[in-house]
Amino acid sequence: MRMTDVSIRKLKPKAQRYEVWEDGRTGLGVRVSPRNRKTFVFMYWLNGKARRMTLGVYGEGHGQLSLADANVKHAEARKAVGEGRDPASETVEARQAEREAETVADLVEAYLEKWARPRKRSAGEDERILNKEIVPRWGSRKAKDIKRREIIALLDAVVERGAPVMANRTLACVRRMFNWAIERDILDASPCVRIKAPASENRRDRALSDDEIATLWSGLDKTEISETVCLALKFLLITGQRKGEVIAAEWSEIDRANGLWTI
Repeated sequence: MRMTDVSIRKLKPKAQRYEVWEDGRTGLGVRVSPRNRKTFVFMYWLNGKARRMTLGVYGEGHGQLSLADANVKHAEARKAVGEGRDPASETVEARQAEREAETVADLVEAYLEKWARPRKRSAGEDERILNKEIVPRWGSRKAKDIKRREIIALLDAVVERGAPVMANRTLACVRRMFNWAIERDILDASPCVRIKAPASENRRDRALSDDEIATLWSGLDKTEISETVCLALKFLLITGQRKGEVIAAEWSEIDRANGLWTI
């Protein structure tokens, strides 16, 4: 028959399933079930064997296929056959790959387990950010489906709740995770590309003079702060390390005999 919306709608169900084919031996057909479910199919020959693939259920609703879209899929399938490829097998493989694609929750756990925890002393902060900001929002989504505009919307929401600096930290953490996924060939691209930090931060360029360091050092012994905090502050002064490194330091990292701290 001539394939039009009118001709498809006129097809009536029968006791048994049947198929009608488009004029011109194009291989495009419509299968009609006893319950009047109409499905586009494509019949073709490849390597001397007849093959059949389902293109989709006819209709205009969600998950259905319009005639125009069916024609597009049909044209793509015919092109594949002309190039010696099997469109039915490719469709099955694509669906399998989609089912097996990493979810965001999968990616978060893999990043934390294989990169952040073994390499970063601040892995706990990455874990906190990802489990608070990312997993509840996109955990069940496929990581490859996250779009740039969604990252921007997430950062805007963090800023709007009054945490602009945390928005910067979130971007840095998420960008690091997606870049790692690219390096591991989990993803082909990152949704964080060309996204700037949403908030400006004051740079801390102030440095203490020698006299100020001496005043601070001697003054610490006269304050009411605990001895632990006092020693930590002095340790900061003599090593020049970040406070997070000092706070998280463990005795196993300290070689007291040689005066060496392995961070």
